[in-house]
Amino acid sequence: MENSPNELYAQLSYGEQLTYEELLEVEDKLIIALQDLLERAEAMHLDFTQQGDCLLLQCVFTAPKRYIFRKIAMHIAGILPDHVTGRLLFLDKMLETVHVYWVEPGCWREAIHAIPAQAPEDLPARTVPRVLPEPEEVEEEAEEEDAGDAETPADEAAPEKTPAPAAEAAT
Repeated sequence: MENSPNELYAQLSYGEQLTYEELLEVEDKLIIALQDLLERAEAMHLDFTQQGDCLLLQCVFTAPKRYIFRKIAMHIAGILPDHVTGRLLFLDKMLETVHVYWVEPGCWREAIHAIPAQAPEDLPARTVPRVLPEPEEVEEEAEEEDAGDAETPADEAAPEKTPAPAAEAAT
């Protein structure tokens, strides 16, 4: 299995100021620039999805480093045209940290959050009824047959085979 410990999810949103033709042109240029940027950052499995007034992106990284995430955010902020903003989420697959970046033309912001192994105590606990699997029922007849076989002496358990008469075997 491939080692890709971090995944990037991104959403780039187009402002209402862009006409449909401008949006398509901006989107085409963004996809080309983002693909080049992410390939240089050694991202793999790039997936771009055009979703109405936004562009969605997903990819994985084999060598995740915080400075790479920052460089990606910085470069995206540098290539964004007017009226386009975005959010980037870098998720550590071990669920230790999550890095969130907000990008806009010429500017980016960062938040890094540790993900605790246990839920914080101040969060409400919601309970559900537990349904445990029932143990498998064993048919009583099968148990009795098995028990009866164990008590039967070996010579009674299998019927004896009688040898065929020699005369019949020769014909």
